Amino acid sequence: MAEEQNKEDAAPAASKVDEAKELLKKIEQANKETKAWVERAEALKAEAVISGESEAGKPAEKPKEESPEEYAEKVMRNEVETS
Repeated sequence: MAEEQNKEDAAPAASKVDEAKELLKKIEQANKETKAWVERAEALKAEAVISGESEAGKPAEKPKEESPEEYAEKVMRNEVETS
């Protein structure tokens, strides 16, 4: 009877080991896919930088100049910042 109990205990342990191995395979596969996506994203970013499409290195947009009329309206609405 003790031998039967040991066999029953061994079966769930073996199935848990098999389940853990399957999960490990899935995790490793997901890691490979993630690594491939990261490498692709890095390559695309590098390509954008080299081709001049990235935001880095672009001149900043100049602020819009106000006309005297627009400035007068801001003064009347009390929206002019004073230092």
